[in-house]
Amino acid sequence: MAEALAPLRLRRPGPAPAVPLPDGAADAEARGLAEVPQSVKDVRLGLVPARSGAEALVACGWSGPTNHENDIAKIAAVLADWERRFGAQAVEAGFDTLQLSVPVPPATLAEALQVAAEHAALCPDLIHQGAGSLTAYAEQLVGSHQWHFWWD
Repeated sequence: MAEALAPLRLRRPGPAPAVPLPDGAADAEARGLAEVPQSVKDVRLGLVPARSGAEALVACGWSGPTNHENDIAKIAAVLADWERRFGAQAVEAGFDTLQLSVPVPPATLAEALQVAAEHAALCPDLIHQGAGSLTAYAEQLVGSHQWHFWWD
């Protein structure tokens, strides 16, 4: 992981700074995702009594990242922080996948590098089996309103 963090020139960069969230941004982004056609046979709708997507994942017993982290409360704590800082909302949770709607994504490569380091800590496969480097992954995050995670 140290080589993945090399673009930041820090061992532990800390969290990316919070960004101002426009009113209703998360709702607008979620509505946009709902308009994307999907195969109905692969979608299951569930309602979970929770105050946020992060809490809903814990309440429903989601175990998607078990190959990386067995304590979903730790994952939920990260997601709750992203909800606060970026307005990120869980919009889809699969067997080993998670998709977030992000109304205020990083706007520059410098901002995206810090966010990419957080993503890599949560889901190292994004770098190792995906983009190949932290910088390449960060480039994908600039302006991206959807963050997708998977755990093998």
